[in-house]
Amino acid sequence: MTNGEFPRETQSCLPWPRKTDPKKILIIRLHALGDVAVTLPASAGLRALYPSAQIDFLTMEENAPLPGSLPAIDRVLRIPACSNRRDWFTQALHCGGAARRQDYEVVIDLQRNWISRTIRRLALPKAWSEFDRYAPKPAANRVLDAFRAAGFPDLVPARSLVIRDRLRTEAFKLLADYGGSPEFPLIVLNPAGLWESRNWPLENYASLVNLWLAHEQAQFLIIGTGRIREKASAISGSAGKAVVNLVEKTNTEMAFALLSCASAMITEDSGLMHMAWSLGVPIVALFGSSRHVWSAPTGSRSRSLHSGDLPCGQCMSPRCQFGDIHCLTRYTPAMVFKIAVDLIPATHARAV
Repeated sequence: MTNGEFPRETQSCLPWPRKTDPKKILIIRLHALGDVAVTLPASAGLRALYPSAQIDFLTMEENAPLPGSLPAIDRVLRIPACSNRRDWFTQALHCGGAARRQDYEVVIDLQRNWISRTIRRLALPKAWSEFDRYAPKPAANRVLDAFRAAGFPDLVPARSLVIRDRLRTEAFKLLADYGGSPEFPLIVLNPAGLWESRNWPLENYASLVNLWLAHEQAQFLIIGTGRIREKASAISGSAGKAVVNLVEKTNTEMAFALLSCASAMITEDSGLMHMAWSLGVPIVALFGSSRHVWSAPTGSRSRSLHSGDLPCGQCMSPRCQFGDIHCLTRYTPAMVFKIAVDLIPATHARAV
């Protein structure tokens, strides 16, 4: 993929002068859930730089539990979803006015659309930066670029996020209620790719479970919305009691807490994948038709099995033109298992 295939836009920024520490910072990422998750390690890194600052996060109502799970974020400001441009403009004016009254000194706009720009301009911060939506590199790197462009070049993203103790306690209790145990590694299975061309065969998940259990005692978890109900039932039905099926039994906050207990995740391209990545969970990501250049998880704890090496790769088509989804089916359960085991640290201890 060449840079010429990506649109080019101009980002506006005015870096913080660094003569004094900022006292109030606003981070804006409105949607979607996975995109909000990608911003969180850098947000926690900002807290490490400025432990005394007030760091607030503005996002959509439905995404608010995600940043709200982190002690690194002081307040989560919510904006409701709107059905037309006029209502969005009204909400932008309202949020911008509220931000101005808060006297935010720095605004980091990780959405960079007309709504977030309106809010930032009305806030009148002393420093700001904007997210590059189209650069041909992973979203996590573009997020970090935006934080550093705001005047924080020394910022280092948190390697593993810390979530509120209450949530982890509730997560362990929920697992125990459905037969889970903290004694064994917890492997999350996430068959949640939006399209057929992003779906690893269901029978591969069951085979993977059996391979894993032949190697060590482990337990497997599937969480998500009703969209994957039938897939989860098929996998748990084939793999037996080793799979804990909590589909439709968690909200965003509890799903995030459960992911924080995981030893590894085998996943298709979805928001849950980005949530697990932000927590530092070792990930094997099966990307299929997805454009991995933009969305693949980064770092030594992640491995992306993508289609970028194929002539038809990264097609972004819901259906495979050849009918065999070779970009995914070429990765066997044995291959995925070996990669996953190599990613997991030697210890699986998970203390409450």
